[in-house]
Amino acid sequence: MNSHWLRGYGDPPPETVIVVGMSRDFAQSAFESCQIAGHVSNRFGIKNSAIHNIDIFVCHSLRQPWPLFWQEFQYYG
Repeated sequence: MNSHWLRGYGDPPPETVIVVGMSRDFAQSAFESCQIAGHVSNRFGIKNSAIHNIDIFVCHSLRQPWPLFWQEFQYYG
């Protein structure tokens, strides 16, 4: 899971990105346009320690070139 970024972002780069588990501030700073599409939940009420932000965003137009973003986004949360 923590090495999923090794697969890259594809060619051509994505135009639309679904952002899960990241803050609204991150989404809005990384993309020109983001709309909230839903929230992470489960019907059993089990808390997921890996998800700190429950919002799901649909975002467009990355603010920086994909190669630069991808290099900086290699993080282990």
